Amino acid sequence: MVARGPKRVKPLDPSTMVTMCSRVPVSLLMRLDEEVVRRARLAGVSSLNRSDIVRALLEQALATK
Repeated sequence: MVARGPKRVKPLDPSTMVTMCSRVPVSLLMRLDEEVVRRARLAGVSSLNRSDIVRALLEQALATK
């Protein structure tokens, strides 16, 4: 990564939520929406959203390393 701005003095709290932006193709966004519906149906809840699914998928992907 390219270093930008001053160096971080205090470490970040791992439980703090931050905003992350990314560009994805529409086809991937549609697949995420399908995954939201699938997981909401399995869990029996209606409050899941894209952020929840992206967070869960990232955690799963990183846990396999």
